[in-house]
Amino acid sequence: MDPPARDGRHLTALLTALASFGIGAICYLFGILAPVDRAIVDLQTRWLENPVDSDIVIVEIDARSLHELGAWPWRRSRHAELIEKLQRLGARRLFVDIDFSAPSTHPEDDQALAATLANTPGSVVLPAFWQPLSSGDSSLILSEPLPLLRDNPRVRIGSVNLVPGADGLVRQVPDLSALSSKPAPPVWATLDSASAAAAAASLLLDYRIAPDSFAHLSYVDILEGRQRPNLLGKTVLIGATAIELGDLVPVPVYRSLPGVVVQAIAYETAKRQRLAEVGSVGVLLTLLLWAFICAVWLRSVPWKLTPIASIGLLILIPVGCASLYATSNLIVAPSAFLATWGATLSAALLGSLNLEARRTWRALLRLRHQDELLRQIIDTSIEGILTLDDRGSIRNANPAAARMLNADGLELIGKPLTDLCPRLEASLEKLTPEQSVLTEAIELLRADGSPLPTEVVIKRLAWEDSFVVSVSVRDVSQQQKREQELRHNATHDSLTGIPNRRLLTEGLQRALEEGEPQRPFALLMLDLDDFKQVNDTLGYTTGDELLIALAKRLQDFSAECRCVARIGGDEFALLLTQGQTAELDQVCDAVQRLVQKPITINGVPISLGTRIGVALYPADATEAELLLQRADIALSGAKRQHTSVRVYDSSLDVSSPRRLQMLSLVRSALARNELTLHFQPKVALRSGAISEVEALCRWQSPVLGDVPTGEFIPLIEASDLIHPFTEWTLSHALQSCRRWRERGFDLKVAVNLSARHLQDGQLAIRLKSLLADTQTAPDRLELEITESAIMADAERALKTLGALSQLGVSLSIDDFGTGYSSLAYLQKLTVNRLKIDKSFVSGLTSARHDELIVKSTIDLAHGLALDVIAEGIETAGQYHTLRRMGCDYGQGFFIARPMSEDLLLQWLASQEGATFADPEQTTQPTLVAQGW
Repeated sequence: MDPPARDGRHLTALLTALASFGIGAICYLFGILAPVDRAIVDLQTRWLENPVDSDIVIVEIDARSLHELGAWPWRRSRHAELIEKLQRLGARRLFVDIDFSAPSTHPEDDQALAATLANTPGSVVLPAFWQPLSSGDSSLILSEPLPLLRDNPRVRIGSVNLVPGADGLVRQVPDLSALSSKPAPPVWATLDSASAAAAAASLLLDYRIAPDSFAHLSYVDILEGRQRPNLLGKTVLIGATAIELGDLVPVPVYRSLPGVVVQAIAYETAKRQRLAEVGSVGVLLTLLLWAFICAVWLRSVPWKLTPIASIGLLILIPVGCASLYATSNLIVAPSAFLATWGATLSAALLGSLNLEARRTWRALLRLRHQDELLRQIIDTSIEGILTLDDRGSIRNANPAAARMLNADGLELIGKPLTDLCPRLEASLEKLTPEQSVLTEAIELLRADGSPLPTEVVIKRLAWEDSFVVSVSVRDVSQQQKREQELRHNATHDSLTGIPNRRLLTEGLQRALEEGEPQRPFALLMLDLDDFKQVNDTLGYTTGDELLIALAKRLQDFSAECRCVARIGGDEFALLLTQGQTAELDQVCDAVQRLVQKPITINGVPISLGTRIGVALYPADATEAELLLQRADIALSGAKRQHTSVRVYDSSLDVSSPRRLQMLSLVRSALARNELTLHFQPKVALRSGAISEVEALCRWQSPVLGDVPTGEFIPLIEASDLIHPFTEWTLSHALQSCRRWRERGFDLKVAVNLSARHLQDGQLAIRLKSLLADTQTAPDRLELEITESAIMADAERALKTLGALSQLGVSLSIDDFGTGYSSLAYLQKLTVNRLKIDKSFVSGLTSARHDELIVKSTIDLAHGLALDVIAEGIETAGQYHTLRRMGCDYGQGFFIARPMSEDLLLQWLASQEGATFADPEQTTQPTLVAQGW
């Protein structure tokens, strides 16, 4: 290269470097790319995050502590107790991140806390913070702990103010010394006397310190003595981490952290090598050097290597910044270097454009060669390829397309594609620039008129001012044949050739979809007797031949059946029509005779017996799998009972798959919120007032659908689920009770208890805790217990009922009169009510003896100073008869059906004056009349 060219190249590099430096400097000085800097530093922080060895222990005011200790704020005597326990565990210094700037409602608690702080052997840091004098006011005031606490010689005050940056995230602890002549040092400096000298400077927070570096303990665990960790020499920070307390600080990397965790990171940051940002002079000098490096490097490498060289330079920026961050705790703003790099690269690329223009004509020559190569590829393709003009006529056809269509390639040119398949006309009309590709399975017509099954891919391609259409044709005739074989093998028994269980299930599903409840049909399941002896005596080959012959017989016999299938080793199934179902006995007899008729195999006549299980649609099931299961259960019943034919009934279903499945599903129903409570109102019969409801559980299973209560409640009562289920029911019922009060309806709620709960000596304790958690008075809860539950272990039940009565809840004997209770026990029971069973109420107006029983029960209860409630009121006659007899309360479908919580509130709102509107006595429409 001659000297003038070399000098010109050096001058270009110099000018490029200076221009790039100017762009980078402007971005840096004016903060144009500051968000990029913050994002890159945050990413580096996330990469470098690691746990450190820390002496900090955080005592969390967490959600569990709030749940167990009650709503916030807590009494300060509780904080005093916690501080004493932490001191006894060895904590050398404490920071309590709780606002003590205002007196509490219990002055004695403030005195107790002050006394505890005065007697503490170590030091305790309490928070102070700057806040506006009023809303919208720019003046600030320092909120400090009460003088009673602040003037304590053992107490030190630390500022907890954290000021978000331009992006709304807290990245440093600010210097607030200018706000006061005697400023409160930040918490990190107050905790560490060695850091006090640096307290006047802002502290950049090192978020590389992972929050899990600090040990975390729960406030309630320390307070209750559940945990007694060794805190000797530890620094303990007490603060809120529960979301509902709102002490969350927006931070980089972690989005948000509790304020006490940020203070812990600040304290740990101060103990280590401080973070620092490179100054402006250092950045600008380094930026100038970087601009010259980029300019010289990108100008010196060949243009083909420019992308690689530029990527190498680009990688140096984050690697260098990250290295300084990791090794020297220096934070460098990388955006200025990125802007300089981008400007230098742009200049280098513009310089190469002239060179590329000279090479363009060479690319045109290569395109011609590529066109020829593509033509050869299309001609040798095994797929048929056609191109169409914008009118849908064939422009080109490759040899493979001509062979598929049994035509000469020249004959196809100019022919409309719709002549080969009229259906393609609709497909071609769908092609638009937005929907340019279609794939369809279509039969084309060969030249001799025979059909050709194909898969066609049609694509619209832009070409000059118009477009062309490419049609790729693939012969799928062999594929369809293989699919049909696979389908047949998948749905037919490989030995007998008749349908298998899968095809039977599909046919059964179609029958169910087409069926109507008034057009029943039957499913027969057959099992051969003594078939194993045939295999053992004559061999498996003979057994196979026997099954083949029997399958053919069944097919010939039941040609009118919807389906005949082999579903197992020696099991067959027949899906009958409606007409055959009407003659079920005759069909079963004919099948038995058919099986018993000897079959000769290799000269040996073989006669077998059979047993048949029958399931009916819709009486036994309305789903395919369930109908198969119940036919199998009926067959098992026939084997157990040694009968030839057995029709399914529920008594056979002792080991029902549904029951087993239900037992498994009900375990997860509580956690998945599948259970819900419905509520049935109770009415005071004398006044019509509505002040009580009964909670009834409902289960809508995603697998089983709407499960009747009578199915899943006995399963729960017989398993270990009864205790968590009852606690769930009580908790949700009491929560509903609280919500009703908030809406202005002060309702008592009744919940049923099982016999097993009356043997639980801890029931009253757990119930007391639930009442406290839901802030519900005990008299707003009624527990209903059946007579049989009490009599199962009367002595223990009496103790449990006594404890519940002392708690203040109401007690009621449910289904009174249906058990075998003793009047001697009745007078000992601390109950408030008797509940008359609906079996007596239903015959109240038609059976004289039921009327006498109900009247006697009411008189007996009133003589014992007990209220009486009648359930199952379904008519106006029953309602008015019970009121005339002096019955106190009633419930039933005549009043209202069980309903969800939302519908209950609407129903209550519809009852004028919160009294029951008797539909027989008013012309106004009620929710009862509408089927609520």
